[in-house]
Amino acid sequence: MDNGPLPLQQQQHPPLLPFQGFAAHYAKGKVSKKHASKARPAEDGDNEASHAAAGAAEETDYDPEPVDRLMQQAVEHYAHELTGVRTGRANPGLIENLLVDAHGDKLPLKACGTVTVRNPQLLVVVLFDQSLAKAVEKAIRQSPLSLNPTTEGAEVLVKLPRITKESIERMVKLVNMEAEGAHQSIRRARQKGMDAIKKAFKAASTDHRKRAEKEVQQLHDQYVAEVERLKKVKDTELREHKDL
Repeated sequence: MDNGPLPLQQQQHPPLLPFQGFAAHYAKGKVSKKHASKARPAEDGDNEASHAAAGAAEETDYDPEPVDRLMQQAVEHYAHELTGVRTGRANPGLIENLLVDAHGDKLPLKACGTVTVRNPQLLVVVLFDQSLAKAVEKAIRQSPLSLNPTTEGAEVLVKLPRITKESIERMVKLVNMEAEGAHQSIRRARQKGMDAIKKAFKAASTDHRKRAEKEVQQLHDQYVAEVERLKKVKDTELREHKDL
């Protein structure tokens, strides 16, 4: 799927706001070995303890921002995918991110050809490699949209049916499928955060490690909730048969 710039701000529902509470809160507690050593002069009898404390501080120098960023990117990507799922007229976003089995690799359809709107009910894929015509057809035909593409030379023609209750339900199914992909990306980011915590907090107390793990879980829950909010907005839009 694509990670390009998002037109989400143009929609009527509130845009995604970057979550900063966790990262900002946790950063206050980060202590480097350099700053730990300047906290107070070490007395002769404290040398060993000071070195141990500084070493522990260095090992627990965990930064949650990369995990936060990965989760936010997953939500932004989902929001971008939703902009292509619209009723009323042909839109390239409806098919350009479908995965195509291209010579053994899974590529988004837009990497296999340029998707254009020929008329309000017709999408055309101008293929970069004509040998991929059958693979592109298959990806479109097997999508939840249940479209029936045809190939003419280096072009795959995708005629969109008249909007019906059934076609709207297929779009809702596509929205749900994309939401599950976003959930999976967020879960993978959470796992990366948990792995980083285990590594960083090896020499720290169990309480500190559990607190960090709890904060990563809270971050996960917030972004999952945002995916669900966006899904509900799009579901309502489709069922009301109107574009934002």
